[in-house]
Amino acid sequence: MNKEMINSFIRSLQILTEYNLSYLAGGEVIDSISEDDEIITDEMIYPGTGDFVVWDKRCLTGTYGVAESGLIAPVKVKNPASHGINYSQKPIERLVSTAVLMKRYVWMTDLFINWLHRDTPSPLRFFGDFENINACYAEEKNELAQDQWLAMYWLLHFGFSMDDRVNEVIAIVEKSEIENSFAAYVEDAINFFKHTDANFNYVITNNNGESSEDLFIKRRSYLVYTTQLYRYASGDNFKKWWLCFSMYPHFEENLILKIRWLKNNLKKFDRWNELDKVRSEIGELPFLSYISACNPNTTDKEHFANQFLEELSVHNYNKTDLQKSFIQIMLYDLRCLDLETDAYLKACEYYFEGDFQSEEYIEILKSKNQNTESLDVSNEASNELQKLLNKDAEIEDLLDSNQFMPFVIELSNLAERYKSAFDVAVSSLKEDSHKLKVFCAYWFQPSSFSAESIFTILKNLFISDTVLKKLIFHQETTQVIATDDERLKIIDLVFTSKENEYQSKFTYEKTLEAAAMLIVYKSYYESIFEYLINIITAEDAVYSVETKAIVFKKIFGEDSYEDFSAQSNYSAVQVEKTFDIGFQAIFETASPLLLNAVGSALHKWNEPNLKSWLAKRYNDKVWLNQFDALENKFKGIKKQFVALVKEKKASL
Repeated sequence: MNKEMINSFIRSLQILTEYNLSYLAGGEVIDSISEDDEIITDEMIYPGTGDFVVWDKRCLTGTYGVAESGLIAPVKVKNPASHGINYSQKPIERLVSTAVLMKRYVWMTDLFINWLHRDTPSPLRFFGDFENINACYAEEKNELAQDQWLAMYWLLHFGFSMDDRVNEVIAIVEKSEIENSFAAYVEDAINFFKHTDANFNYVITNNNGESSEDLFIKRRSYLVYTTQLYRYASGDNFKKWWLCFSMYPHFEENLILKIRWLKNNLKKFDRWNELDKVRSEIGELPFLSYISACNPNTTDKEHFANQFLEELSVHNYNKTDLQKSFIQIMLYDLRCLDLETDAYLKACEYYFEGDFQSEEYIEILKSKNQNTESLDVSNEASNELQKLLNKDAEIEDLLDSNQFMPFVIELSNLAERYKSAFDVAVSSLKEDSHKLKVFCAYWFQPSSFSAESIFTILKNLFISDTVLKKLIFHQETTQVIATDDERLKIIDLVFTSKENEYQSKFTYEKTLEAAAMLIVYKSYYESIFEYLINIITAEDAVYSVETKAIVFKKIFGEDSYEDFSAQSNYSAVQVEKTFDIGFQAIFETASPLLLNAVGSALHKWNEPNLKSWLAKRYNDKVWLNQFDALENKFKGIKKQFVALVKEKKASL
């Protein structure tokens, strides 16, 4: 199988992924259905917004709607004959229905989808546990020779997860008859797994033109981790354990999970000697220092433990509760070693977040002869804080009541009384509802709180539009109108933060959006405006491209919430400066994200103060010629821009 045939097979999977791989399950996409009123359903299936309908060609059980969310549900087509659908056909009974098979394929789309933030494909999302996977395969194995679609599923499932059972599936399929319309896919899949190995990779490009050269192998490595290493999935099989790590041995958000389970498997099955053989051949790899520190064969455990601490100081693994808990366990494992004490305690404080209620953290401190008396004060502060946060209504109702400001005052007094112990208590909050109450209180009384501790709880905290509106337009609210406002410090902490500090790209962007919305209302005030402009002109290392894009979309371009809009209050000079600097950033970086954000802001700006900039740039050929350099990356961009400006001139 040559390289082009391999790439062709992958391209076909990418194309089929746009329809949730439904075709491979026996579902035929009905392209002619594109409007919501063409179907009857009680489920949230909307063909008019991108969802689609498939005909069960495999079992003839009817039509199903497939939503972008992954929801798959029966639907009725109003005029079936006009779409080539015949509901009168007798259904074919199979062990696994087409609907179930389509649902199985949903997890597999994460291997090929061009959404660059998706990197954790796992069959456990459908099956729940390994026992269910094994039981389903054992029951269905005898059906594979008669059911090409079911055979294709297990072929892809086992093949991409590097499970040896793929060879059994191939042997069955090669002796079976496959209908012509499906034979090419099956044959290509078999040849792919016969002629590629764990190192196969390809470039994934999203709809904005952004690419990742190693995302596929990173995804596959995670898949192998979940199916071969996690919870002793492959049993006593060192080769499989090592494979999931060696496929993608780089610092990334899931590495810590792989390392921890590698250590668990090595310990459970006592395969340290096999590890030593591999280590002698390949040398150091990320976080193997922790494995070496735990390896009973290692003579210099302290050296490797200190190396692990150095790696932790560079790479942040405090994004999710799962990562944090794994690091906590790993740090606890090292407590009895003669480590660099300051570095060790610093790491423990960061990952345990000063959790004085953690028995492991207390034991770590005692093992290093640390005074734990101050923890009693922190414990007292935490109890008082929990008591206060539990006694009032949820924040949406509290903001509407006359009890909110007394709550703010009581919380502020608590912060003043316990000072640093209160900061520790705030940083240790677990419930989002409690974090939200503290943040809202901070917004009204910022001087009583530490911005750093507030930032700790604000990261990954979802603040609804309802709460944002109530915060901004509360009768006791003072708006952020100057850079010496203490609250701008927390806004800037968010704006200067980076994606790797958050649980996901989604939560990062949502936190940026919330920060932007908190200052949009008075963003035309000169000092705030200049602060925002400085964000756009700053180096990306200071303010990320994502931050700059959010500033444009949510502050300069937001029109979703009329109450928030500040567009009419900007001066013509400010508007000119905004879009000149925005487009200059695009000319310099050719960033698709920034182009989308600035273009969106221009499209949504509907105030007369835009007129002078439109007139100035519409006939400025020298300025317009700068778009020429973008044509290779954004075909037709100059023509589109001129058309948009012409449209805006006419409308204003």
